[in-house]
Amino acid sequence: MKYYKHIEIDNYQTIRENSVRFVLDKYLVKTHSSFRQFDWNLYVQYCPEIVPALAKYDLVPYGGFVYTINSQDSSPLHIDYISDVYNKCRINIPIFNCEHSKTFYYKKIDKDVQGTSVIQSDIMFYSKESDTKTISYMKFDPNDPGLEKVDEMIVDRPTVIRVQEPHRVMIDSNHVPRVVLTIHTYKDPVYLLEDEND
Repeated sequence: MKYYKHIEIDNYQTIRENSVRFVLDKYLVKTHSSFRQFDWNLYVQYCPEIVPALAKYDLVPYGGFVYTINSQDSSPLHIDYISDVYNKCRINIPIFNCEHSKTFYYKKIDKDVQGTSVIQSDIMFYSKESDTKTISYMKFDPNDPGLEKVDEMIVDRPTVIRVQEPHRVMIDSNHVPRVVLTIHTYKDPVYLLEDEND
């Protein structure tokens, strides 16, 4: 199984500069970790280049989150969700300090390994659009003998990532906050990880 893929997108430097400006103006959180849904229409005003850039891959974006990590304990080994309703993958765009962090992937070598369902209802999550402050995910113990680390990568450019497989971000506490934009698309970009010619 491929867990991630770095992709080339047109006008990436402009997209990154505009995305950084967007986060600095509207969504940067320096005091705590957070997973914040952002106003997609406002983002496109800052960064209209993102739509044609992803069209290259037959992907139409419609929303996303700003994921900010300020401390290691706020980035547990987890699965974002397990559901056929949601995409298996999202597109991540690095904003700050991603080059100083690594994302590790694990697989279950014991099919009976069970995570813990977590409903986060504090400052970890804030959805401006719906004004809800909860999100659910599945948390795992990285020391569980039924799990095996299988891959690692750095989000230092646009990257397709699997979010329905166990993963965690390890940060360098000397370089925080670590911030990415994680973007939803109507078509699941998982197909980019299943390309037999790659």
